[in-house]
Amino acid sequence: MPDAPSRPRHAFRLVLFFALAYCASYAAAPWLPPTAGWENGPVENLQAGLLFAGGLLALHWRRTAAQAGGDAGRSHAVFWLMVAPIWFVLCARELSWGTVFMTPLAVVPELGPMFSSSQQLPYKPLVAPVIALILVWQLVLFVRTRQDRTLQRIWRGGGFPLVEIGLCVVGMLLSAEAEGHGFIGFSELSHAAQQTLEELAELWAYIALLLAQWRVARTLGPRQGALN
Repeated sequence: MPDAPSRPRHAFRLVLFFALAYCASYAAAPWLPPTAGWENGPVENLQAGLLFAGGLLALHWRRTAAQAGGDAGRSHAVFWLMVAPIWFVLCARELSWGTVFMTPLAVVPELGPMFSSSQQLPYKPLVAPVIALILVWQLVLFVRTRQDRTLQRIWRGGGFPLVEIGLCVVGMLLSAEAEGHGFIGFSELSHAAQQTLEELAELWAYIALLLAQWRVARTLGPRQGALN
């Protein structure tokens, strides 16, 4: 974990890097092939892989914390057990809950394959209740195991990832703008370029989220940020 004097410099470098990444994504979107932003395209597949890896890392750190033993180790193990499903739900969402593994309803030359989870998935009505059950389970675990103490330790250790979370939010807002759900939009870009920018912005947002998790892991213990 960076010491106190280096944290502002670390935060500045991180913000600068992501600002350049978001600007580069905007500049590159019109020049990339339309397939880059398609469903099942390379960028979206990379997103899904990154999200799945984030969940596996959380489970790895759960095992590491459990092996460390003691009250803190057990508490941290529960913390990571609560975090892991968030990644897997995000991964499933990115895969349209499994729709992308089915035959597309249509293929538009510029925008690629079109899927509809509500039309193609018989179990789509179960998605929201399952997510609700996961949230309730996480809330019960949080209260019963006093995870507020874990959050306090992260905060006191300087590991609360406010900068990383902020960069993630910026990426999601940029993605929403590219998708046409914002206030400004990118009407100067073609529909294919907008779709590519949307996926690139989401990718950088997920990378920021992964960095946030890494920072928390380093704060909770020296073995938490290692893969051994």
